[in-house]
Amino acid sequence: MIFKVKVDDFWLDDENLSEGLQRAITKDVLAQIKDDVTKRFNELLVEYMEREVEKVIPPLVASLVDGFTENSMVTPKAGGYPPQKGDPISIKDYLNDIFRSSTGFNAKTEIQKYAKQFGETLKHQYNAAFANQIVANLKEQGMLKDEVVNALLTGPKEAK
Repeated sequence: MIFKVKVDDFWLDDENLSEGLQRAITKDVLAQIKDDVTKRFNELLVEYMEREVEKVIPPLVASLVDGFTENSMVTPKAGGYPPQKGDPISIKDYLNDIFRSSTGFNAKTEIQKYAKQFGETLKHQYNAAFANQIVANLKEQGMLKDEVVNALLTGPKEAK
């Protein structure tokens, strides 16, 4: 830490600073040093505390919330959202019910739908690649004319 003290030149008759002026300068310099050290200490303390809190609090809060949602139960009220009444259910199931009823999203059915679409796309691509390979082999063996090969490979719209 560097402290800079500016002292103007004082020229007195006896070329010595009076005791009162020396005390005033000393007091002022000490006050400045104290203020700078206190300010820097507080800044370092706040930075250190923020780092330590950031290490501890988020995982602690996450584990508490996870434990609460996994283990706690709730009894839905009639006329609530979603409208239901009955035996206590876990908060996790209750939140899933609310999410599904408000969005219509069901993860299991959505994943099945996308998997089926993906499977159909792959099936069509495989069929096209297989057909192209058969046509290429037939041409190579001289069993098809070039016009027929072009028509089969390019498709009916492009061959006309």
